[in-house]
Amino acid sequence: MESWINIHALFALLLCGVVIAEYRRRAGNSSGAGSAHGRALCRELSRVVYLSLYVVIGVRECIALANAIWHGGAVDFNLLDPRFRAGPDSGAFDPKDDFQMFLASGLFALILVRGLAFRGWLRVSAMRDR
Repeated sequence: MESWINIHALFALLLCGVVIAEYRRRAGNSSGAGSAHGRALCRELSRVVYLSLYVVIGVRECIALANAIWHGGAVDFNLLDPRFRAGPDSGAFDPKDDFQMFLASGLFALILVRGLAFRGWLRVSAMRDR
C-alpha cells in the first residue's frame, strides 16, 4: 500500500473522529434538545469540517507556493489537476490527487454530520412520543 493512501485515510479518520467526539460532547451537554438545537449542532459540526478543509487546502497551497519559489518554478494556484482543464475526455477521479481526496474526505465527514443530526432528531422524537 502506497503512503499517499495512508495519509488521506488518516485525514479522513481524524476528521470523522473529531466530528463524532464533538457531537458526543455537545449532545451530552444538552438537556432539552429540540429541533432548533439539532440544526445549530449540525451547523457547528459542518463548520468544523469546512474549517479543517480550508486549513488543509490552504497549507497545501502555501507549501506549493514555497516549493515554486524555492526551486524557481512557475506558481500555479489552480487546485485542479491539469488534465481536468483539458476537456470532457480527460480522466475524472485520481486517488493520488490531494485536492480530490481531501474533498472526498470532507464530503464523507459532512454525510456523517447529517447522519448524526438525523440520529439525534430520531432520539428527540422518540423521547417526545413517550
